[in-house]
Amino acid sequence: MSFGLVDDVRRRPERPRRHFPRFRRWYELDALTRKHISISLCSTTSPDRLLRRFRHLESLKLKGKPRAAMFNLIHEDSGGHVTPWVKEIAEISVA
Repeated sequence: MSFGLVDDVRRRPERPRRHFPRFRRWYELDALTRKHISISLCSTTSPDRLLRRFRHLESLKLKGKPRAAMFNLIHEDSGGHVTPWVKEIAEISVA
């Protein structure tokens, strides 16, 4: 990936809209070239959205509930379950 496509917006705060096409292109290139994804909290996105953006995934690392759940700092029904991810990805992969 070429970091020449990205410019530091903080240098030109008076014209931030000028940089949006560059960020959009970086977003698109990232979606086309990324093959390995790590998701630290399953409730932050959905499997459908992940697979729509990253169509060429080779590996996916999922982490369910955060460590705070071990100490009862998070409600049991707060989400972050890995099983729905595995089921949905398996269904999409077979189709």
